Amino acid sequence: MKATAIPWKSPDIRTPLFLLLFAVAMFVTSVGCGLVWEFTLPGNVYLNTDDGDGGGYLNPGGWVGSHGTFPVVTLKQLTQDTPMSHPDELKEGWTISRLLVVWWCMFGSSVAMSVWLAFLPWTDLPSAAWRMFRKCAMDAGRPSV
Repeated sequence: MKATAIPWKSPDIRTPLFLLLFAVAMFVTSVGCGLVWEFTLPGNVYLNTDDGDGGGYLNPGGWVGSHGTFPVVTLKQLTQDTPMSHPDELKEGWTISRLLVVWWCMFGSSVAMSVWLAFLPWTDLPSAAWRMFRKCAMDAGRPSV
């Protein structure tokens, strides 16, 4: 029996498929990082009083800043529902640089995961997983002795 070529391993489709998979994976991982960012950092680590959402994951560096005559203040406990006439707040021990490090780590992991997922079709992992799935399915259909 002749082995059939796997369509996604064809040189003609390799680059467009890689770019498509990378873009989809990057979108999904960015949404995931954005959700993690929004549920963990604003209100716990920083509080932006002049903007409802503060920019979040998709606006690096725009989390806190001085506006008007108000500099950023560092507090032990952030105060919720602060009016716009008050300065932006950072929790004690945090700086804008540390927030940028967290953002770069999340962004870097997003890129690395996307590259890995985009290269996945050209590895033996999908073929090995498929063979294992088929073997388990075949074994499940056999009567036990």
